Amino acid sequence: MTDDDLLDRLSEINRSGQDGIPAMRELLRAEGGMSRLVGIIEQLRAKASRPKRQKKPRGLRAMSPLPAEFPFAEDRERAVSYWRGRGRGDLPARIEEMVAEFRAHHGPPRATKALSWPVTWQTWYVNAVKFTKPPAGSLAPVLALEETTAVWIQRLEVYHGFHDGSPVGTWPERWRARPGNPACEVPKEAWDAFFRTHPEKQAK
Repeated sequence: MTDDDLLDRLSEINRSGQDGIPAMRELLRAEGGMSRLVGIIEQLRAKASRPKRQKKPRGLRAMSPLPAEFPFAEDRERAVSYWRGRGRGDLPARIEEMVAEFRAHHGPPRATKALSWPVTWQTWYVNAVKFTKPPAGSLAPVLALEETTAVWIQRLEVYHGFHDGSPVGTWPERWRARPGNPACEVPKEAWDAFFRTHPEKQAK
């Protein structure tokens, strides 16, 4: 009889009440005596006193400090590709400056911790398009080969004189037909977004 079987049988006899005591004694004599029962009890106590391993909640990741040399080459390439796709041809030349600002902001003494540093870097370079102004008088932001909606909006801003150094009506030939021409290729969503930002121009 195994230890578990012995304990189960003793428990079963115990539940029968006072009349079960002789049966328990008889069982213990047949199965190794009181010394075996004491040994089983000691094993159970030792097992109960062992510290339980704490399980980590699934789905939770530890936050980590800024890794050395981050952002890495592939992270910088993603930033440059994003800037070019948004028509910000001036920003790739400033990649090392952007990296230095990022590391100064998140490194010592602040020592920021993040769940995902690539995601944190993505937020940084996406915000750079919004918060970093292009050089005064430069058409670099709107000369991108990839004609995204954002690029068209910036061209409309050039056309309406919102870029320093660009007089109202500036529309290089490479952008093809200018606003007002039936052949103008500015998409409707670009016009809509432009007028939301500059409602005073809608009636003109």
